[in-house]
Amino acid sequence: VTISRLLNATLVIPEIQESTHSKGISSKFKSFSYLYDEEQFIAALTNDVIIVKSLPLKLKKARKQKQYPTFKPRSSASPSFYISEVLPKLKKAKVIGLVLTDGGCLTSILPPSLAEYQKLRCWVAFHALPFRPEILALGHQMVERTFTLNSYNI
Repeated sequence: VTISRLLNATLVIPEIQESTHSKGISSKFKSFSYLYDEEQFIAALTNDVIIVKSLPLKLKKARKQKQYPTFKPRSSASPSFYISEVLPKLKKAKVIGLVLTDGGCLTSILPPSLAEYQKLRCWVAFHALPFRPEILALGHQMVERTFTLNSYNI
């Protein structure tokens, strides 16, 4: 979200890890909307970034054929990396891919001049990205089971 805002780019609802299948995790977990309240996500960010649920068909085909640039930025990437390296390729290709592998794609400490982006990060984390009720219930159930198991071992 923050990178989309920084680049003034439309955000496509993200896909969850491609490698989950090989780890024995159901393919339905690759769906953003399976885990998160997609409509709440879009509504909460309507004033911050344009969000679409998927790429248009033409761009989906181009993606499968690897016809546009894909970046795998480190979590320590600076805003200047995106402005100088990613933005020119975005302007040229009209679409880019970002593959996030370590939980983030922008340095965790931003300068005071970028406070609006830090505020946006917090808004996403605490307001725009709620788990769906079924996922929350499953999480609570797992915690209860763990607590119950641990209480017997005391």
